[in-house]
Amino acid sequence: WHPEKLSTLVPIFVARPQVGGVFCDADVVDERLRHRGYSVWEFFHFGASLQRKFARGRGLDVLLKHNVVAGMTMGFRASFRDLILPIPADWFYDAWIPLLIAAVADIEMVPHRLVRYRQHQTQAIGMNKVRLREVVAEKRKVDASDFLRLADQYDVAAERLTVRMGSYCISKTVIQRLEAKVRHFRARADMRTGNGRFALLAKEISALNYRRYSSGWRSLAVDVFLS
Repeated sequence: WHPEKLSTLVPIFVARPQVGGVFCDADVVDERLRHRGYSVWEFFHFGASLQRKFARGRGLDVLLKHNVVAGMTMGFRASFRDLILPIPADWFYDAWIPLLIAAVADIEMVPHRLVRYRQHQTQAIGMNKVRLREVVAEKRKVDASDFLRLADQYDVAAERLTVRMGSYCISKTVIQRLEAKVRHFRARADMRTGNGRFALLAKEISALNYRRYSSGWRSLAVDVFLS
């Protein structure tokens, strides 16, 4: 952490009671703390368009597509501990915490790099950049079981929010959106296991689900060109 990380993030909670979480950007560095030429936000493709969505209070829209928050850059109010805990074993805390907080409160972004994220050989998850064709190749390896696992993860998130509705301000619409993501992933799983793939594709395209819950045209291209 940079020395000013806490002094930058904490005043946001003080000034804005509606904010439940805050996160910043970070420099990606190597084992010797040398900058690798990109930041965490750049790695996540968290560009100007998505940042504007966050600034307009649409953080949940972004997080339902993919996570853009690195755990070591984030802070959240202690009042959300009962919502967050326990963290399910099949979720990374980086993704679980901001998703649940965005479902019940505002998340504020701070466009400053207040952390250095060190890459090393023994870390569980890194941020090493790969080429687009390598990303597409990896996505094409994802089979039905992978999508069903992801669907189950978001089903757990929807269930947690449902159970905590009496304790937090959680709208049914938010839960319905998570359930829609679950159905989208299950549809993508079905495309890999049986007939009717193009009917499922047409349905997911017309419902704009690739744009809302997957990586847009990249995910669509993977499903169109399934081998």
